[in-house]
Amino acid sequence: MNRCDSNEACLRENAIYTIPSIWDTSYRVRAHPCKDETALLESAAEFVVIRDRKMCSPGDALEENVHALVMPRADVTGVERISEAPGIWSFAWKVAMNLIPDDKDIFLVVNSKYSRSQDWLHVHIMEGNASELEAHRSQRPASFNATLVQIDRLDQVPETIKTLTGDAASTGRYSILIAGKKSAGDGKDRFSVLVEKFSTCSPDNTETYYLR
Repeated sequence: MNRCDSNEACLRENAIYTIPSIWDTSYRVRAHPCKDETALLESAAEFVVIRDRKMCSPGDALEENVHALVMPRADVTGVERISEAPGIWSFAWKVAMNLIPDDKDIFLVVNSKYSRSQDWLHVHIMEGNASELEAHRSQRPASFNATLVQIDRLDQVPETIKTLTGDAASTGRYSILIAGKKSAGDGKDRFSVLVEKFSTCSPDNTETYYLR
């Protein structure tokens, strides 16, 4: 997907660009149907959090399962430039601690360059089950080159991603998933980092499994 400048058709395809009010800290939720409403959940100096449209049911009702997006205010296109927003992981986890139910684990997900819907970095906040990650990784086709590691602190995420992506870091041919219990980082539970790299681009092998 190309970046948008003054091309109106392109701007309509990139919904985030058409909603400048999300950058305004005074913005509040408006009374529009679920899918047409950009609900600002949190705003900070470097990042904003909005409700993802995946929380809207086919009937346009708000569903209970949490699905939010964390975006940097800086112009960062996506996973291929995620090193330019190193603080996004800690910020997203802090937000997720308030959004995700206590009986669920926290998932932070960034899709590959070839399956995202927006050319603006956005980290998905979701609920899930971190204990299923190893089984998921072992069942992935070899073409995904899925690697799962454990870390103790969120500030280790940028360097871990750099190590796992290697020469592919600037290509965007990979997705990232950070997962853990809400108690992760307390010395007892650790964070899981799952990176899936791929050599070919198609709708079947570029999207993170958990976002299907």
